[in-house]
Amino acid sequence: MKKYLLVLGLFGLILMMPTAQATLANVVIDSTNNIVEAGEEFPAEYEVAIDIKPDTLSTNSKCQWITCYIWISEGYTAHEVDFSSVTLGSLSALEQFSGIVDVDDDGVKEAMVKFDRAAFIEMITGSESPVVLTLTGMYTNGVIFTGTDTIILLLE
Repeated sequence: MKKYLLVLGLFGLILMMPTAQATLANVVIDSTNNIVEAGEEFPAEYEVAIDIKPDTLSTNSKCQWITCYIWISEGYTAHEVDFSSVTLGSLSALEQFSGIVDVDDDGVKEAMVKFDRAAFIEMITGSESPVVLTLTGMYTNGVIFTGTDTIILLLE
């Protein structure tokens, strides 16, 4: 009788254990935090290359924008970037000034996002130069991408 209760108890315990996957809107996240969609597995977050311009920023500069170019992850296109989701630190991208360009003339389009320069300088005030910045955004299917770049800050 004790063996029977032990086996029954283990079976009940197994039934109560959480699964290693969660499903939401046809997207499954497995136990290694990879997203599986339509049988294809891809990371929950992609690392992208970014280039923030200007590389050296003077606090007395009269330019209106900070521009960031995003080299898109393999398997995606610049048209799949959700521009409303893109942030640089705590700043949201200015969607009306963002778009798709071929910045390096290689025939592959990159995403270009712009940020308000005055708000950007306010955000990084007090930081030591060089400043490491992280950009975060999402593709239209909800997959997150991040990238980092470093700029020099000239306090004048």
